[in-house]
Amino acid sequence: MRQADGTTLSLRICGDEFFHYAVTSDGYSVDQGPDGFYYYLVERDGRPVRSNVRVSERGRRTADERLLLETLRPGVVATALRARARMLRSETRAGLETGFPTTGEIRSVVILAAFSDVGFTVPDPQRAFERMLNEEGYSDNGALGSARDYYLDNSGGRFRPTFDVVGPVTLDHPVAYYGANTDYRDENAERMIIEACRKAERAGVDFSQYDFDNDGKIDNVFVYYAGHNESDGGGMNTVWPHRGEISYPGEMLGGKELCVYACTSELSGSPDFDSRMAGIGTFCHEFGHVLGWPDFYDTNGSDFGTGVGVFNWSLMCQGSRNDGGRTPPSLTAMERMMAGWLTPTTLTRSGDYELNPIQQNEAYLIATDTEGEFFLLENRQQTGWDRALKGHGMLIYHVDRSQRIVEGYSARDRWTYNMPNDVAGHPCFRLVTARPDSGDGYEAFMPYPGETGNTEFSAASRPAAQSWSGASPAAELYDISESPEGVIRFSVRMAEGSIEEVRIEGRERAVAGDTILLRAIVMPSGAVGELAWSSSDETVASVDGEGVVHCLRAGMTTVRAVAGSTGAAAAFDIEVVDGRMLRGRVCNGKGEAAAGATIEMSDAAGERVATFVSGDDGCFTSEVDEVTAGDYSLLLTCEGYPVQAVPATVTEGMTLLEVPLLRSDEFDRGDGTFEVAVQPFERSAFVTWSASKAEAWRVQWRPMDSAFYIGTETVAEAQFDIDDLERQKDYVVRIAELSGQAERSYRIAYFTTAAQSGRYAGMALQSEYAVGAPVLLKAINVSDEAQLSWAVDGEATTESVVRLAAGEHEVELRVTDGGRTEIITKYIKVE
Repeated sequence: MRQADGTTLSLRICGDEFFHYAVTSDGYSVDQGPDGFYYYLVERDGRPVRSNVRVSERGRRTADERLLLETLRPGVVATALRARARMLRSETRAGLETGFPTTGEIRSVVILAAFSDVGFTVPDPQRAFERMLNEEGYSDNGALGSARDYYLDNSGGRFRPTFDVVGPVTLDHPVAYYGANTDYRDENAERMIIEACRKAERAGVDFSQYDFDNDGKIDNVFVYYAGHNESDGGGMNTVWPHRGEISYPGEMLGGKELCVYACTSELSGSPDFDSRMAGIGTFCHEFGHVLGWPDFYDTNGSDFGTGVGVFNWSLMCQGSRNDGGRTPPSLTAMERMMAGWLTPTTLTRSGDYELNPIQQNEAYLIATDTEGEFFLLENRQQTGWDRALKGHGMLIYHVDRSQRIVEGYSARDRWTYNMPNDVAGHPCFRLVTARPDSGDGYEAFMPYPGETGNTEFSAASRPAAQSWSGASPAAELYDISESPEGVIRFSVRMAEGSIEEVRIEGRERAVAGDTILLRAIVMPSGAVGELAWSSSDETVASVDGEGVVHCLRAGMTTVRAVAGSTGAAAAFDIEVVDGRMLRGRVCNGKGEAAAGATIEMSDAAGERVATFVSGDDGCFTSEVDEVTAGDYSLLLTCEGYPVQAVPATVTEGMTLLEVPLLRSDEFDRGDGTFEVAVQPFERSAFVTWSASKAEAWRVQWRPMDSAFYIGTETVAEAQFDIDDLERQKDYVVRIAELSGQAERSYRIAYFTTAAQSGRYAGMALQSEYAVGAPVLLKAINVSDEAQLSWAVDGEATTESVVRLAAGEHEVELRVTDGGRTEIITKYIKVE
């Protein structure tokens, strides 16, 4: 981010149109003042307030900054901001379900709006945007097609939009009037829309033609505003791209009420890095909100953990940026379902199946024990709109649009109010990746069979086919394969005489508000007949005709299943408790259960809160009432495996965890092609890396026995000195190449700090160095309480790494400990 004096800051932008803010690399919330400089935010009376202390880069902070930061904790102010955002979301009038037509010939108005101080950069903007949005086969700058082409192709011709581009009109005020943040949102963004519409009307636009259902409201207005946008790093005074509704009724244009709108900027990227005319990606994304689709990334930062979304597979996640926004991905089966363009085939019979690429508008659905929750299967190939994807094969999505409560909202409402994936421990639209826990940079390992070669999705596979209730769906997939022509093939086995005996299997304990699927086992095998289900206390838990139990309040109930033809029956006791429950399964890289693994659960402060041991099936189950919802580290100890830590997020209700246990040779080393070298000392480590073409890198480090990174720095030189470490401890360091603020690729290295080697203090210096080589000023055998001061050639220095000219140099170390000072001098030669 550029400040008023031309200096830049490395900040991360978080949020959505309801709230957005910036944070430093180590998590402190900041805000831009009217003078163009950034200031730290502090919390007063539960609200974030701008302080009078300016922000500097982390390595150049002033004494005033350090003094203020001693009183703050990273993330605290951001929590207050997110609480404000939840209130604002709850005040929206209709969420995303506004009824905009998704079939037929549709016309939508697009207004180009310049600010009084920022005009359009693109030559002849009206023609440029008219072509990009409507021209068949549009190919400027390597584009695959226009926005109209995109929606025609992905809807199978069902949705045929024409975008009427008008303007540019010039707004009355500078960009900061509309984009400056008040209460951490663009309070005047609506004013920008209203003003653009009024000027367009005066220029001759008839808005009455854009009310397709004749309900008296304009169905949608889209505004392209000049310059950059806030979410791409254009500055806190620019406007955040968004879909919204005019918050006060009665704004009339052509006899119709202005209501739903969307907007984005003329240029993508930030002014300081990759500035260019926006591709269709952001437009199609924001117009997707108009069609009723939510964002599939985490919109609230780290509140309830950081959700991972569905990466670049979806237009409504990172996919809008594929190929620089020129080639957004094919719409997912879920997006097509929501628009009424696809009806998936539900798998209800055993047999062999084929699945063609999503471009042929095919998908399969696997039902679960909860209404509104299901798995969705689609085939993605690197052709057409999917040419920029990083993998291919069958994707399996786990969808929750049920009435289950997820951190204060029903899963269904989370879709309506644009927050389906804001809870890391319970994403409502997630990818079940073929290799568990695959993230950015590992898209090739997400599909089935994919690079992982995973050919099974069942109750016993890894990852397991499991609903949020813990039940496995009736349909299981085996022998998943991909033909050279890109066709997916797989076998389905369904769980399928008179009934002589009945046995019930399922979970015996659950939390109030949870759903359980009980399974009736009938004998002899293959017997067929109707079962009648009942609950002895319907106030504790009810059961439907399929054995789905809805847990209502704490208590005990007995569920019975009776075969109507023979009277064979079974009873099953269920205890419902209040609070939270945690269920997990520990398995190795082959998906085999890891029995006898000890799992020590610690919070972010490193305090141990619970200990579990996995059973013969690799599973552990426990009530965790003493554990609050939040992020945790799980330290795994198991015979035959190195000690390792993995992250976990606990939510209200039921939390399901798939805990991987890796051999040393399976540890993630990253996808970067550069090499990382670590030189460890007693309480520090000097890290260097080579063969990287990036101009900036993000360095993170953590102990091996914790899943939480304890330090993060952004550097512009391919080296970094990590200090304040513990002696004789195993650590992990992660180096990520940056493009702007986005990570491209990364490498991971493991190291162990040294032990104290003797009683006498000394310097870890060589006698000779090459010109230009780093000279590390490191002390050995000194206590943690000792005060150290260094001098080179008589000049005091606070740097831990120096480079010296050719010749002989004197290095002096003063060690003050217990009131006594020891002076150590060494001479080194540089040539």
